[in-house]
Parts: sequence; structure tokens; C-alpha cells
Amino acid sequence: VLIINEASWRRSIMDFPCMQDSDSRILSNVALQIEQRLGFQPGSGEIIQRSPLFRGMPSRFTTNLRGRVRNRVVKPGEALVQAGEETSCMYIILDGTIVAEPLHIASRQNASKPAEPLATLVPGDSF
Repeated sequence: VLIINEASWRRSIMDFPCMQDSDSRILSNVALQIEQRLGFQPGSGEIIQRSPLFRGMPSRFTTNLRGRVRNRVVKPGEALVQAGEETSCMYIILDGTIVAEPLHIASRQNASKPAEPLATLVPGDSF
């Protein structure tokens, strides 16, 4: 495993201005490889059509939409959204799992007992 930390990545990008858009290019590449590994035509709207919200939509529409979405890599333990936070995004899980956890309340009765997850989302799930 080769690990490149964010600071090293940023310094390298600053040294090579022609690579300024590399983040989005690399993320796009990763997403396409994951789509292929999941059995979808890379870059097509198939992964979007799998979502209940877009099921039954014309493939031309979902392929067009797929070309406009933003890819995001989430680090383990990183929160995508917080309870009560307004968002205008929809997330479709390509790889890994997302665990929806209840909002931590300091005065909880059994603070020593971890709270049960509300849901666990897997590739293809959306929220």
C-alpha cells in the first residue's frame, strides 16, 4: 500500500501547476473503476438508475446526470452530514459502507454503552 498524505499531495500539485485539476481527474478515475468493479458500464447512468429515486428514468437522462455529479472520497469516521443539517445533495454509495449513527447526547442514560447504528448503507444505496 502506498500512502500519500494530503500535505504531500498539495505540495506536489503546487510544484506542477499543469496538474491543478488532478484531484477531480483522479476521483473521477476511481469512481469509474469502482463502477466497473460493481458490474456497471463506467460513466453510464446505470449506478444512478439503481437508486429508487431514478429507477425507470430514461438512460439518456441518467447518463447525462452521471456526467454532472461530483465524486467524493470519505475517510473512515468522517461525517457526511449532521443531524438537522440542511443539504441539497443526494449521495449514492459506490464503495464501502456508511453508518448512520444517532446524534450523541452527553446526558444519555447509558453513556458507556455505544449507541446502536440507525442504518448501514452499502454500495448502490442512496440517501
